[in-house]
Amino acid sequence: YWGFSKDRDFFYYHYYGINIRNKSYFKENFSYFFYVYSPKTSVEILMNNNKLKLVDGWTGYDSTNYSLLTEKLGKKRVESFNADIKNSRQTKEHEYICSELELLIDFLKQKEIIPILITVPCYKYYTVNLDSNILESNLQYINKLKEKYNLVYLNSLNDTSFNASDFYNNDHLNKYGAEKYSKKLESMINQNK
Repeated sequence: YWGFSKDRDFFYYHYYGINIRNKSYFKENFSYFFYVYSPKTSVEILMNNNKLKLVDGWTGYDSTNYSLLTEKLGKKRVESFNADIKNSRQTKEHEYICSELELLIDFLKQKEIIPILITVPCYKYYTVNLDSNILESNLQYINKLKEKYNLVYLNSLNDTSFNASDFYNNDHLNKYGAEKYSKKLESMINQNK
């Protein structure tokens, strides 16, 4: 439902060699600090004297922020996303994103890369508040993509093996949860070969 993020586009290009937009990224290559990272991340980099660990350009959260991991904030986050989704559908951004996703799938298949659709785990206070109509609409689209492109879909949204200590907030894993999910994802991918 959302457009591409310029900083994410750059990291996909810089670290993985994927330049789907055929951009030069001259400014971004010149200075990540000024042209890629958000002001908050740039300040964190300055203040941490290189203690902030970046993996392929990304920062991660070391722990759970329990003040953000509440039922009230989970519901509020879902309400915010629902408003964004409604706006995305009204402005036709959703159609554009679906078109871009299919272009990406075609691009990957041409490069002999097998795309796999995934849904990452979210905490229960988030998932319990998700709109069932939106979930159903998403699943219908995923099934269309699976059939059209012969794809595998791995859904971990409600995976109960993840607990509060694996999350930073309601819809983001922390570093340890991300490592746990990466290992689980690798296992699921190997099972689906």
